[in-house]
Amino acid sequence: MENNKLELLDTSLLQAKEFQLVQHWLTVFKAEIGWHYYLDLIWQVREIKKLNLPPHATIIDAGAGSGMMQFLLASLGYTVLSIDFNERPIPPRYARIFKIQSKSNRVFTNDYIKHLNTVHAKQKKKNLPGRILNILKVLNPSYVFEYIKTKFVPYGSITFITADFSNLDFIPDHSIDAIVSTSAIEHNESMETLSLSIDEFKRVLKKGASMFITTSAAEEKTWWHEPSKGYCYSESELKKLFDFPTVSSNYTSYKQIFSHIKGSRFLQDKLPSFYFNNPNCGMPNGVWDPTYIPVGIIKQV
Repeated sequence: MENNKLELLDTSLLQAKEFQLVQHWLTVFKAEIGWHYYLDLIWQVREIKKLNLPPHATIIDAGAGSGMMQFLLASLGYTVLSIDFNERPIPPRYARIFKIQSKSNRVFTNDYIKHLNTVHAKQKKKNLPGRILNILKVLNPSYVFEYIKTKFVPYGSITFITADFSNLDFIPDHSIDAIVSTSAIEHNESMETLSLSIDEFKRVLKKGASMFITTSAAEEKTWWHEPSKGYCYSESELKKLFDFPTVSSNYTSYKQIFSHIKGSRFLQDKLPSFYFNNPNCGMPNGVWDPTYIPVGIIKQV
């Protein structure tokens, strides 16, 4: 039986037991995440855990960047293929806990990579020097606990791969147990490129396996959010892109869920520091004014 779903992500997810896992690893690494990523990550972890996949099952994190989802998956014991078209160094503080290797043999450049590099280049000037930050990380008790724990409880592994997920020709057909993508597909250059990506996801997934994707939702028509360089997708657009003949959807609750998110003191208080004085982000200049909400997509092949 197919398990296809379009689920606008409500603040009720903050009461889910998976919240504790997400919060724990954010504390371990003293990490900040985008304004709706608590909802994205909790939802994805909840749905992945329902699969009861065996240890070391292989999961692709498409458009992973330096995001937390890949590390959450590794903490659950999975083998993670972390795919992003932006080349990434292996962060030492993460590599002390998780087994991470890199297979970066391609170089990409596009408008979104330039956007990311420009935004992060500006923010680096405001941060403490890297050496001081590393010392603070090590002094973090939660970090020290996880570092010691790895000596007794091995986690899953992560492979950083530089690639465009619209072309996964290095991955055999029907070899992947699941795919996640956290707030990444909206940054595709076009709907045609996104369609190619979805086709590739279908090709590499095992029969009966699923993709678990979060992105930005539009109430009515699909529109472009210029500050974050990403699309906000209507229900009809997502049905077309993912080829849903039938699908469970709560898009009729858009206004209600939008109201919950806009009124969430938790999400507002967790607004990351890298948004402030930054007009090119999901919440320009750190002003709490959501103009879209996240949506979770499950597509079974």
